[in-house]
Order: sequence, then C-alpha cells, then structure tokens
Amino acid sequence: RNELLEADADLADPARAAQVEDLTCLRYLHEPSIMQVLRARAYTDQPYTFLSGILISVNPLRELEETVPLGFRQQPGTRSAPHPFSLAETAFQQLCFSAKVGQPCAQSVVIAGESGAGKTEAAKRVLRHLIARAGRPPPAGSEAAPSIASHSQIDQQLLRINPILESFGNAATLR
Repeated sequence: RNELLEADADLADPARAAQVEDLTCLRYLHEPSIMQVLRARAYTDQPYTFLSGILISVNPLRELEETVPLGFRQQPGTRSAPHPFSLAETAFQQLCFSAKVGQPCAQSVVIAGESGAGKTEAAKRVLRHLIARAGRPPPAGSEAAPSIASHSQIDQQLLRINPILESFGNAATLR
C-alpha cells in the first residue's frame, strides 16, 4: 500500500492519497504533494502520517477512535500504521534491544508543534503506551492490554508529568 507512486497525478484522487502512510513513498516530495496527502488522510480520520522515522500529526479537533490498541507489540523490524503508539513502540524496542546487547542507550521522543496542534494529547498517548508496555502483564485469562488503573502510583505520576514537560518549552495550551 505504500509502494512508490508513479507521479503526483496519482494524488489527484483523494482515496489514493489517503492510502499513503509514509511520505517518503511519494515520487515527488514537495509541499503540494505533502499537503494533498495530509489533507486526504485528515478528511478520512487518519490524522497520522510517517515521514520516514518522523510522525506527522494533524489535529482532528475532535476525539477519534484509537486505531492501534494500547500496549500492542509489533514485530521487531516491521512498521505498523502511523500512530503515536507505533512511534513509542519503536523507541521501546530499541531501548530493550540495546539493553539486551549490553550497550544501554537513551531514547527520546520529540513532540513539536504550534499552540493547539495536539502536542499534549500526543505526549499522553506516547506515555500511555510506554507505561502499558513496561508495566505488569494483564491478569491471567484477560485478553486486554493493561489499563491505566492497574498500574502503580508511579505510573499515574508519569501520566501527570506533562505540565512539567510543557513548562520547559513554556508551551502549555490554555483554553
């Protein structure tokens, strides 16, 4: 579905443009084609698009149903649908791999954007996924991913850390 597009003319069809999950698959990577893909994906309730290892998010200005389950596990070396959870999963896997080979390294996720762009919600999604992956497994017989309520007090504090993170960039959004 992310095959190289033959020409920008393929993007004239919004349905075709909405199928592009990674902008590096575009034959011509310039502003008009990028905007066409982002617009088409936003109109089809797909606010996330990859640009290689960068996740671009278009604020839908309303609550959308999650397309990726909390705490999902992707196969190492594969790419899942564009979503903050998949970005967090990649960072988590790289962190685990580096620890396994005895060369621990830090991971970071940079979330940037203008006021009201959805940085706070993206940060919450990344933190929720990391907590779910690093937390205790669900109870025996349960198919569900661990809920936020099942985590320790430290996990709850991590979820409340966002105002502190925002204060570093003075980026708190007031409404």
